[in-house]
Amino acid sequence: KTLFFPMPKRIRRQRPESFSFWDFPALLQFLDSLDVKRSHAPALLRTLASKLVTAGGANADCDTWEALGVIDETLLDLGLPRKACELLTRTKPFSTRLSSAMTSSDQSTCKMVLDLWDGHKVESVIMRHEDRTTICVSSQVGCQMGCTFCATGTLPIVG
Repeated sequence: KTLFFPMPKRIRRQRPESFSFWDFPALLQFLDSLDVKRSHAPALLRTLASKLVTAGGANADCDTWEALGVIDETLLDLGLPRKACELLTRTKPFSTRLSSAMTSSDQSTCKMVLDLWDGHKVESVIMRHEDRTTICVSSQVGCQMGCTFCATGTLPIVG
């Protein structure tokens, strides 16, 4: 007997309003569009990553660069031209946020829901076993696997 799982409906995602700062090729393209030398990119990334670590990393409750202590003068001190400061208004430190997390009473499983830049949600599950730990990370919104422990498998695929 063959089981048949119907293909979930595919929904098209909209493009983000801003690019991810951590996408190096996109950063280079952005600097090009501002006529800023690409050679500034590594120092820029190091400085912003340093500010992020100082603020508490991904756990920092910061939706803007200013909240992390990065202001126009931060970039100007690196020797970047003033037009590069547009980066601070066109990007955000994070495009994905932890929405919720729930740990089982025996501490063996932790389910996390992540909010994506476009408002969709994905789920990740950490399963701790006696001899190993497994993590299931959703790489897309929706899934065809149908795992009974995972809410993502009940959603249509969004691509």
